[in-house]
Amino acid sequence: MLRLHELIERSIRAFSEYFQNFFVYEENLLSKVDPRVKVIGFTILAVLSVSTFEIEKILFTIVSIYLLAFLSGISTIKLLKRSYLFPLFSFFVVLPTLFFGEPFSYVLIFSLRVFAAISSLQLLIISTPFNEVISALRSLKVPEKLLNSLWIAYVYSYILVRDLLAILIARESRRVKRSGHLETMKRGGEALGLFMLRSMEKGEKVALAMKLRGEPVGSVGGSKLLIPYFLLVVVWWTIL
Repeated sequence: MLRLHELIERSIRAFSEYFQNFFVYEENLLSKVDPRVKVIGFTILAVLSVSTFEIEKILFTIVSIYLLAFLSGISTIKLLKRSYLFPLFSFFVVLPTLFFGEPFSYVLIFSLRVFAAISSLQLLIISTPFNEVISALRSLKVPEKLLNSLWIAYVYSYILVRDLLAILIARESRRVKRSGHLETMKRGGEALGLFMLRSMEKGEKVALAMKLRGEPVGSVGGSKLLIPYFLLVVVWWTIL
């Protein structure tokens, strides 16, 4: 019988592998399309999916995304595997609303909206290298500071997930027998501490690299973008 700590370890490993493969690019028919066209098109699909509660429109969007993937030579099963985690998580997040009078259809539709948006994003990522996505956003006049933040977050997240997976594999390679709950918790705490130290070390390296390039570190720049950003957040949560 699977123990609780073994289930947690397997879940963390699966979660790490999921995020490690989240930004993997594959050559396909959609790769030949201009990245700017894909960014605009898939953004429209994502916005359409989260701007309605009509299940017919949401299902039509999902079918359109997976039909486009199939016609482009992209495995729909692989696209599904790379898109299911966030909708599943959102399903359990909104599930308690049933106790406050919300119908089950609300929970289902909300999860389908997230699934459609994530599938659209994943189809863009599968068909377009991330550096081309950034270049397309730059040509569409997206603020440079936002693009730099996206790029740093992308590289930083990928490296951290890779480190977490390496720590888990190293733990398993040193294990010679099944350990109890207390021993597992102790070793897990040590691994978590090592992961946090590596995270802080990489954060310091990123800050030093930004200083060497002459970029301000620790200051909130771009005050002109603060109000539009706040309005965008308000509109987004209103739609949700």
